[in-house]
Amino acid sequence: MGFTFEEKEKNHSKYAAITGYEGTTRVLYIPEEIAGLPVRSIAPHAFAGRKDIEDVYVPERVDAIGAYAFHNAEHLRRLHLTDHITDLYDGAIRQCNELSEIEITFSKPDSFRLLKDLLGDTDAHVPVLLHFPFENNRDGDSVRSESCDLSAGSHMVSAALSFPSFADNYQEDTMARALHEKIDGSGYEARQVVSRTAIDFRHYDTLFQRFTYDEPATAVDCAFRRLLYPYQLEPAAEERYRTYIKEKSAEILPMMIRGDREDLFDDKGNIRYIPISTAETEHRIRFMASEKLIEDTAKEPTNQALAEAPNPVISAILLNHWQENGNNTETFDLDAL
Repeated sequence: MGFTFEEKEKNHSKYAAITGYEGTTRVLYIPEEIAGLPVRSIAPHAFAGRKDIEDVYVPERVDAIGAYAFHNAEHLRRLHLTDHITDLYDGAIRQCNELSEIEITFSKPDSFRLLKDLLGDTDAHVPVLLHFPFENNRDGDSVRSESCDLSAGSHMVSAALSFPSFADNYQEDTMARALHEKIDGSGYEARQVVSRTAIDFRHYDTLFQRFTYDEPATAVDCAFRRLLYPYQLEPAAEERYRTYIKEKSAEILPMMIRGDREDLFDDKGNIRYIPISTAETEHRIRFMASEKLIEDTAKEPTNQALAEAPNPVISAILLNHWQENGNNTETFDLDAL
């Protein structure tokens, strides 16, 4: 039971390429070394079609992920990467429909090649959490950020974005006997805010209105991500995100509470729900309550959802919220839960 690998050689140096894992596991930690060899890559199709893996951690030493390495990993939810990966081959994350977050730690402030390659590899929804070294805004604009220390002695900032899906279709022009490419959905344009050296956060925020029409589930995820990690978030954009969450709270809260009971796609193949962990669900609902982003109309559908999918922590958060907003309802001690 354990990892399988192949011995490879590059530039007269031997290394291991991980080819798979024997047995089942929910959390997969790719080793830095195996059989005395440094692990430098994940081989093509290494974890394709796996139904057990939910969380994957790839160490800094790995610099290549082979073609279709995680293709159709049915329940893969979180993928933790670093920008030491310089070779990402086709299909690495395609058809990973339950991906709720790709977390990438960057070692340089102006090097987003890996993110660009990931976004270019799939037309599906892609949610990301990015950590990169702090750098003062060159334009002198005020920058809001949520910082985190990911390595000793370095100051990192974090940003979270959600990229919608898109469809690359063709429209026939019978008179000209030609096919014209037609891209449906805002996901393609959203991907253009990322270059190999920068991310245009302001342009990304201007696309939010299109997200709400094209893919509402991604719009909700986007709003939470930008508010919880408000790097380069301007006040006008922040207000749009806050307003959207509050106005949609009667739909958002029940959907999050029911969680995995919700279908990922509707009968037309559109995303209905983006899966997130129980801890993240509780975090987002706590945020909604603390920031008063819950309409009174959300109470009845929320209570119905809690009756179907009981959760004592969420119940306590919301009961306190209703009580603080004029409802005579028992208050729970959250610290005791």
